[in-house]
Amino acid sequence: MLDVPIKNALRFLLIFITTAMPSVVLLNGCTSTDPEHITTHGKQLEKASEELLFLLGSPKVFEQTQKQLKYKLRQKAIKDDLSQQERLILSKYNRRLLKMTRQDFNWERLKNPLIDIFVENYTYAELEQILSALEKDEREQFQQTPLGKRFVKTTSDVSRAAMLISTHQLNQFKPKFNKLVEEMMFELEDV
Repeated sequence: MLDVPIKNALRFLLIFITTAMPSVVLLNGCTSTDPEHITTHGKQLEKASEELLFLLGSPKVFEQTQKQLKYKLRQKAIKDDLSQQERLILSKYNRRLLKMTRQDFNWERLKNPLIDIFVENYTYAELEQILSALEKDEREQFQQTPLGKRFVKTTSDVSRAAMLISTHQLNQFKPKFNKLVEEMMFELEDV
């Protein structure tokens, strides 16, 4: 059945997104009740959290995922024994699938929930220490400190959160994907 290449590509995308998400852990807010201090402090926490995500390479995951998905779809279309007309139809639906995945599985949709996790688990000072250690490539020394041990220990929580967010995004994506496959199959029936 011709929908197999697209379903396989979607499975690949799901596996890649859920396993390659950043393995990080995140921060805790300030104790001041002054609204201006909270807003400023909150923005500092968010900025430091985003900086940490970039340092850990999180946005690149999405770029690489798109490139790999595009490559896999092309390779599958080339390998299959299809007529020229079937290849054109499959190519058209592959482009639509890629466009849909760029809209539904992208860094901007995942970034804020991950930033929120950092904000809830670390202070700004702790984030600065983590960033400093990672930027100076002092990971081994840092991992021996209490903060470093906590950071390492809590990375699995962040990975689980990223997986839950991705699973939620995938569940929202499935109806669109199924509709796309139906449209493709309907069009292929006429060939």
